[in-house]
Amino acid sequence: METLGSLIDKLSVVKLKQYHTHAGDGERHDNLAMQERDLIHEISDYLRDAISGKIPNGKLSVKQNKIHIGMADPDIYFGNIGNLMSMLAQANCEIWHCQEKLYNFKAIPPEDKDVVVETISRENLKRTRCIEGINIKLQEMMNDESRS
Repeated sequence: METLGSLIDKLSVVKLKQYHTHAGDGERHDNLAMQERDLIHEISDYLRDAISGKIPNGKLSVKQNKIHIGMADPDIYFGNIGNLMSMLAQANCEIWHCQEKLYNFKAIPPEDKDVVVETISRENLKRTRCIEGINIKLQEMMNDESRS
């Protein structure tokens, strides 16, 4: 099931793909532009449906249930939904750049391999927590609105 957080995550990845796509690849640019438009509309529709009550408040947040043995569980549910969106975009940028290194894993100096793997793991956990946090903040906002 899509949530606001998962849709924003997808949009930030599309924006990264657009940024990293070569100017001469017109077909790819067109495809990404279409994906961006579709996601923007889907986000708008999702918010409209949430506000109208078409999406029940209890369905606005879905716990990710990620397992992260040995990693600190960051409590990122602070600030506002905009902060979480910004943190999600940043986490996706970090993941993107670490993944680029992993594509040529043999070229990474042995002393740096653990750092790259730990960084991508930590940022992926942050990404998951940001998605979850966005959904929780939306749910809280809708609860506050319904009490007004």
